[in-house]
Amino acid sequence: MADDVTLQIELPSGGSEVIAAEVGATTSFDCLVLNISSTQDFPDIDENGCLTLHKACKDSSYEEVHKLLIHSNDTSIFATDNDGRTPLHYACEGDDKRIVQFLILKCAGCLVSDLNEIEEVKIPNDPDVQSKVKGYINCTDTLKDTPLNIACFKGHTEIVKLLLEHGADFNVTNNKGQGCTPLASACIEGHTEIVKLLLEHGANVNITNNKARTPLGIACVQGHTEVVKLLLKHKADFNDVTDDNGNTPLSNACKPGHMEIVELLLEHGANSNVTNNKG
Repeated sequence: MADDVTLQIELPSGGSEVIAAEVGATTSFDCLVLNISSTQDFPDIDENGCLTLHKACKDSSYEEVHKLLIHSNDTSIFATDNDGRTPLHYACEGDDKRIVQFLILKCAGCLVSDLNEIEEVKIPNDPDVQSKVKGYINCTDTLKDTPLNIACFKGHTEIVKLLLEHGADFNVTNNKGQGCTPLASACIEGHTEIVKLLLEHGANVNITNNKARTPLGIACVQGHTEVVKLLLKHKADFNDVTDDNGNTPLSNACKPGHMEIVELLLEHGANSNVTNNKG
């Protein structure tokens, strides 16, 4: 059951914005959105809707992010650009875990005055604060990409660990390309350690993308043998699932010639007699 959490955040202009966020373990979250179209509120906004904070996060400049936020109102961490991306989305594209951690701490209302003390600051064990943080890290952009999905695709293992620790939704599907969960995104790029993390946290191993392909099917196409081993260990289906072309994971491995994966699937009992849509 999802909970409704209402946030009231002070704006730089002196007013306030009331923001409702739905928070739940398997909910696809709407982002905590501030109206950033007013240059009175955010004078540093550019034509893409990006603030200086967005750019600093994109550039993985921890010192700049810290400088921008340490003495300022915290509302800019919720600001979305024209693509619906928060600074957290941009931070997850980079590989500096400290920026992601700092943004999460600012969302929780924590004071981080020293660049070197970030690991020592803890989020209060308060249900409202925890819900606010959970809503923030599960913000989706216009393509329904979450910070976790971005970090999984990019291969930033430590950032993935941090997001999962704070309740990131690992089964939400984006609308980018063929439509991927964080697990599918990690399988595309062969990020074995991230795949392992997601599976250990309970990610659904058989969710299909827009082409009806499972993470196993994706890993078989891409030729990521170690990822295939992990998925099979976690009971990924290899016979009763076919993609839009009628291909099973075995077929997906055969076509590009990934013979080690073919042998693995056959050893696990994959049916070699299933035909695809072309017969």
